[in-house]
Amino acid sequence: MRDQEMIKMGQRYARLEKKLGEVDRARAIYTHVCQFCDPSDDKFNLWKVKFCELIAMFIFK
Repeated sequence: MRDQEMIKMGQRYARLEKKLGEVDRARAIYTHVCQFCDPSDDKFNLWKVKFCELIAMFIFK
């Protein structure tokens, strides 16, 4: 699986976990997915995943 596919799948899975009330799992998934982001790649913005992680950490805890 390519990194971008892994990122998209991880984001979908994290959103599902958040909807189910599993905020800690969602946060862990976002943290895991961040390692697949290439900060020098303009096609995918690293800040988007990090922003989602921060939202999960501060709002949904």
